[in-house]
Amino acid sequence: RYGVSAERVRQLEKNAMKKLRAAIEA
Repeated sequence: RYGVSAERVRQLEKNAMKKLRAAIEA
């Protein structure tokens, strides 16, 4: 999607999840 490789998308999703978790825990 968006012409981005599935791996890249997965990486971005992982980053977003990490940030979300950090924000929730903070």
